[in-house]
Amino acid sequence: MEIGCGNGYNIFSLSAFLQAEIRGIDYSEKLVALAKSGLKDFEAADRVGFDVGNVLEDLTDFGSFPQIYTDR
Repeated sequence: MEIGCGNGYNIFSLSAFLQAEIRGIDYSEKLVALAKSGLKDFEAADRVGFDVGNVLEDLTDFGSFPQIYTDR
């Protein structure tokens, strides 16, 4: 999971190396929509997802992940 995924650039890059489910959370609806639009022709779209969320709130609805990443 990446907290603050923005347009999804990091997740798209990481998915080339990781064969795991990768989710991105960002508070910006516009950036999440942009990230989701990149999934249309993306070969790993079945393993990648993006959601709107706020890290300062409860994120348990998004599931459990062994690693959480942020780059800010």
